[in-house]
Amino acid sequence: MDIALLINNPKEYYGSVLATYCNNWGSRNNGLAEAYKKALDYLGEECRISHLYFGSEFCEYLIPDTSMLHDFLQICKKDKLNPVFVTPPSSDYGVNKIEEDLLYLKKELDYCEIVINDLGILELAHNICPHFIFTIGRIFDKTSHDSRILWQDIDAYYGQDGLRFARTPGILSNSTERVLSKYNVVRYEFDFPKVGLEVNGNSKYSLYFPYQYLTTGRVCLFRATQYKNQNKFLVGSEKCCQVCTNIQAELRKPVNGFVVENGKKISDTYLFQRGNTIFYLNESKDLFMGNTTFDRLILQ
Repeated sequence: MDIALLINNPKEYYGSVLATYCNNWGSRNNGLAEAYKKALDYLGEECRISHLYFGSEFCEYLIPDTSMLHDFLQICKKDKLNPVFVTPPSSDYGVNKIEEDLLYLKKELDYCEIVINDLGILELAHNICPHFIFTIGRIFDKTSHDSRILWQDIDAYYGQDGLRFARTPGILSNSTERVLSKYNVVRYEFDFPKVGLEVNGNSKYSLYFPYQYLTTGRVCLFRATQYKNQNKFLVGSEKCCQVCTNIQAELRKPVNGFVVENGKKISDTYLFQRGNTIFYLNESKDLFMGNTTFDRLILQ
């Protein structure tokens, strides 16, 4: 299995040993420490990273400039890591920045993997760098990303046929794969939803861990801090102070009474917000128990 690390800034890189990045933050019971421990128990404390992901998958205001790309490529060269450039859904503002980055990568590299979360960016990247390979990012997966349903309620809610439908990503349909086949798409990336995931096995698949995104959008609570009054939640301005690079938020939703899942009492639901995206933890029961669906694990 490939082991990858996703960073948004070269300063976030501390070496190729995976255990270096398994640090808890926030409140004691938010589940982060347990999630990282589960991964390290499976992979081993000395597990090393083989791929370094760099860029932004959700926000065009965090697209790196070419000087940051230079530092990223130097890290990959020094530690013999495979570079993967990550791109978000973008307006014209983001398209211009990504075009500059792609031209730089084309000049510096004979080969690179590009993660795509926007069809327009896929067309642009393929036109500029047709010899690169492309990965379809997790934003294209439209299966349920809702963590609120209880494990014991999943079967009753969906039913057998409904559950099979809920577990099947539309991005892997035959018609979609035919459309994407001309773009050198060789990999698809996913969260592992609470309802499960069924893939067709025709491609390679990556899994993000431990964070899964619940929702994302162009309106950003963190970005709004630099604006006043009605301008706080307008989109289209190119100004962003990027406060989310230094501050993340832990959100806690109290549950009425106690909910029992897997013999454990739960009194709070934890969510994590960074910039324009809200995440929750991957708590799939059998994720590391002989699962051969994914051949790449991406640690965040």
